[in-house]
Amino acid sequence: MKRIWLGLGILVLFLVLGLWSSYSMQKLHAPLAHKLESAADAALSGDWETGLVQAQQAQTQWETRWHGSAVLADHTPMDEIDSYFARLEIYSHTKNEEAFAAGCRQLAQLITATAEAHSFTWWNIL
Repeated sequence: MKRIWLGLGILVLFLVLGLWSSYSMQKLHAPLAHKLESAADAALSGDWETGLVQAQQAQTQWETRWHGSAVLADHTPMDEIDSYFARLEIYSHTKNEEAFAAGCRQLAQLITATAEAHSFTWWNIL
């Protein structure tokens, strides 16, 4: 009888960990996507410095949260996100506003897709 309760306790623990990981992935990625969208808007509206600062802040947040996300996420999108941040650095050095804004928007979509892939749904919990 003790083994049944131990097994149920382990199952409940895994369910709670699955719920927590879904919540934390959304909480980690939503602000980054929003900041990158703002950076794209700022760069296209002519406020280049604000766009660069917001993109740099998003990259800093991504780098500080990378290990926490890597524990919960697949590594393929994580590596792709890193490559997009590297592209943004190149666009910022060449001062190509359209390419920078497009890169920010693509990166925001990729981060949003990664968060949605780990969202709270029954198939992700299983």
